[in-house]
Amino acid sequence: MKPAMTRPINWTKIAEQYDQMVKYATAIRTGTASTEAILRRFMKANSAHPTYQAVIELGRAQKTVFLARYLRSRELQREINSGLNVVEAWNDANQVILYGKNSEIASTNRKCRCCACGSARPPWCR
Repeated sequence: MKPAMTRPINWTKIAEQYDQMVKYATAIRTGTASTEAILRRFMKANSAHPTYQAVIELGRAQKTVFLARYLRSRELQREINSGLNVVEAWNDANQVILYGKNSEIASTNRKCRCCACGSARPPWCR
């Protein structure tokens, strides 16, 4: 686990920018500002924007909490593994059904796409 633990979380940075983080989150939630517009503002400062740095730190804290829960809880590990197995089974089935061009639906023909996805057969497929 040593490679994952590069440095401690900077809680001071999070505390200093807390009001700004709440302001941006509220703007996104209410639709006052788009996520793209806020990210553009952060990127203008070449990732040096203090609120952006605080959000990164908060994300690191969330990941750490999740990892600790995951390592401690066998039930959570089983739940995540079960969900991954469902997704893998779906992907395997799609590779069998959609065998050409890296298993992608390449057709722009609506009839072909409906049949390839296994949806209910529309009248034009009968």
